[in-house]
Formats: sequence, C-alpha cells, structure tokens
Amino acid sequence: MAIIYISFKITRLFQVWAETFDNDQAQLNRDGITTLTRGYLLDDPTQVRIVMRAPSLAVLEANMAANSDTINDSGHVIESTVLEVFSE
Repeated sequence: MAIIYISFKITRLFQVWAETFDNDQAQLNRDGITTLTRGYLLDDPTQVRIVMRAPSLAVLEANMAANSDTINDSGHVIESTVLEVFSE
C-alpha cells in the first residue's frame, strides 16, 4: 500500500468540489482506494489537498483516468495536480 498526497487547484467553491468528491467514495473504495483526509489551504480555498491510501500509484492514476469527466466537472484543474507517494 502507498500513501498518496495530492494537491491541485479548483475553479469552483470548495463545498461544490467536495460534494462531488464525497459522492465518489464508494467507487474509490471498490478500487481499493481510501480517503484519509481532504481539505484546502486556510489562506487559499482554491488550493486543495487530499491524503489517500491506495494499492499503488498506478491504481490511483487509472482511477483518475477512468473518471476524468467527473473530475473535470468538479472544478479540479487537472494540469495543476501534483502527486507525492510515500511508504506507509
């Protein structure tokens, strides 16, 4: 298992993005991905941070690719995404 820190910019209100993200948790869980926490920078609510546990970075990337339309519709700016992978 890997711990993955994800940071990115959003173009919609955090609450709007979060509703879409939260509604997708069952699908993430089916892929073995668990959200540990999510939030935004206190001084910049357009900067989102997520910490997830996943079988591997490849599994998370495949999930993101398969759900790219939903991710884009949430306001997530894909080009701003930074993924950092850590051991557990």
